[in-house]
Parts: sequence; structure tokens; C-alpha cells
Amino acid sequence: MLVRELMTSPGTSLRAGSRLDTAVQVLAAQHISAVPIVDAYGHVVGIVSEADVLREGLPEDPRSQLRPTQEPPAPWHRLVDDVMTVDPVTVEAQSDAARAAELMADMGWKSLPVVRGRQFVGVLSRSDVVRALATPDAEVQRTVAFEFAQIGREDWTVDVVEGVVTLRDVAPGREARLARAIAETLPGVRRVLIEDRA
Repeated sequence: MLVRELMTSPGTSLRAGSRLDTAVQVLAAQHISAVPIVDAYGHVVGIVSEADVLREGLPEDPRSQLRPTQEPPAPWHRLVDDVMTVDPVTVEAQSDAARAAELMADMGWKSLPVVRGRQFVGVLSRSDVVRALATPDAEVQRTVAFEFAQIGREDWTVDVVEGVVTLRDVAPGREARLARAIAETLPGVRRVLIEDRA
């Protein structure tokens, strides 16, 4: 399964030069753990995470120990550029989702920016991966059969067990390549097997 099949697209991002308080609002409103920062060309140049925000700390309460003439500090008026992780790890949309999931697990990351070339195209999160793993086999089977019916191939037999799609009654060669290409792009499909015709 490819990253592009699981990612959230379009993903949320902010432009370099945005204020940190805007990033905080986006993180809170969208219930996300990080927001990619892009330049004017849509290239990922950084990422602001919950951890970056926590490092900045809460703004001090203006009522605490301030004399009336003092101005309260304004850490949230800083720019995302001041606190972001520069040149974060990204994952290509065409890369293997299992490897991206393994990277997130190994590094303790909740999400990864997804790029096509250098262009930001979405976000792959742990939730996206878990949703794909939870897709019931019956739903995958219906989806695969429906897609085959769209090209007039209701005669291809489809079985799905734990996300592994087994295809029968598919001619070898071009027909088998077509069947595999279609099935591999569908959500919940982990692997495609084509049984030889007897």
C-alpha cells in the first residue's frame, strides 16, 4: 500500500512567516499534533509540533507580579520560523506506507508531511494507518469487486483475508497486471495474489 492511498489530502499547512499563535489555533482546532510550514512555492521548510509549542510555554498571566506600567510578555507573537524544526523528515506520496508507519513508530512521531517531489501534498498520520488496518475484509472485497465491475470484469473472483486480496479467473499477462494495478490502489489492500488458471 502506498502513502498516497492513506494520507490526508490536502493536508493542513501554514506559510513561513505565520505567527505562532496562528499555529497554536490550527493545532487546537483541527486536533492535530503538528503542522507543516511551507514556503511560497509549497515546499516543506519546517514543521511546528505540540512539543515546539510546549517549549514556548504558556504566556504569563498579566496579573502576576507585574507593576501597572509593565507590558506583559507576548511569546505567541513570535513567528513559526522562530520555533519550527527546520527541514523536517518528509515522505514521498509514492513510497511504501508500511515503511512510513515503521518510521513514525520508531521515531515516536504522530505524523509525517507527504510530498511529491518537493511539493507538499498531504499528511500521513498514525490515525490514517490505523484506519487502513481496521478496514474490514468484507468492505475491501466489495470495493475491489465494484472496481472490477466498472471495467466489465464481474467474472474475476475476489477473496480477501486480513487485507490480502486473492484473485481467481484472471488471465495471465496483461489482464493480471491490470487486475493487480487496480486492486493495489484500493484502501485496506495490503497485498494482491493472483492464482494461476487451472
